[in-house]
Amino acid sequence: MIKVRIETGERKVIEHLVSLTTLNKWLEDGILTPDTEVWSETLTGGVWKKIGDLIFDCSECGAEISVKDKICPRCGADVSEVEEDV
Repeated sequence: MIKVRIETGERKVIEHLVSLTTLNKWLEDGILTPDTEVWSETLTGGVWKKIGDLIFDCSECGAEISVKDKICPRCGADVSEVEEDV
């Protein structure tokens, strides 16, 4: 699970624990933007990073993919269900 921090206009911070699948859905639905910050011990090294800056490795070929990718641009693997190792 990934801790997602959403800053509202009133300087309030809301935090949720979500899977990468949920994170992708929220990006598609416009609930989150690439500027939304996320925190994960394994994905971000325990620091807050913007979703748009996250890079993952395709488990099939090792190519770099972003959180928004559903298909690996190199090998065509389905990467829409990427899960974080816990």
